[in-house]
Amino acid sequence: MHAAISNDPFISNLTKSLKEKFDRYWSDCFLVLAIAVVMDPRFKMKLVEFRFSWIYGKKAGMWIKIVNDGIHELYLEYIAQALPPPETFME
Repeated sequence: MHAAISNDPFISNLTKSLKEKFDRYWSDCFLVLAIAVVMDPRFKMKLVEFRFSWIYGKKAGMWIKIVNDGIHELYLEYIAQALPPPETFME
C-alpha cells in the first residue's frame, strides 16, 4: 500500500495498476472466501469481523453485512431445497 504513494513515478504507476486489478479480483471473490471462513468450525464469523475491521476500518460494517446477508441467503436456498414441496389438496 505504501508503494502506491511512492515518490518514484514508475513504482507508483506499477502499484496503482496492480492495486486496481486486485480490487477487481477481490470484489469478485471476497464473498465466497468469507463464507468459506465462516463455515469452517475453527473460525466462524468472528474472524471475518476481526479481519474486515482491520482491513476496512470504519467501512467494515458494510462489508460484514454483505457477508452476513450472503450466508443467510445461502441458508435460505439450502432450506428451500431440503424442504419437500407443499402438498396440494384436490377436491
